[in-house]
Amino acid sequence: MPIAPKRRLNAWVRIGIVISALWVLFVCGFALSEYVRHDPHTSNFIEWQVAKTGESYASLLKTTGPFADLVPLSASLRLRWFIFALLAPVLVFWVSALAVIYTVRWVAHGFAREKA
Repeated sequence: MPIAPKRRLNAWVRIGIVISALWVLFVCGFALSEYVRHDPHTSNFIEWQVAKTGESYASLLKTTGPFADLVPLSASLRLRWFIFALLAPVLVFWVSALAVIYTVRWVAHGFAREKA
């Protein structure tokens, strides 16, 4: 059985892979910085809850007011939002890029037929 030749990646595809990997690293780093910062007011990927009761930080803030910062909190990752922020832009990027490439090729193929 013959071995199929290795298919090399186009330079643009390699750039896309690098950009996608950088985006994943950026989102992971942003989530980590939110966790380290421990600021429940501005967290997008981290959900802060009261450690003992599991009450959300928003409801704690309503009941205790300015003393909410004195209550120990536990952190959990908002997994759905994190995965969406991680994958949706990458998916939109690749689908858009492929749509543009195939559209341009389709239009160019139409012009090539007219010349012949």
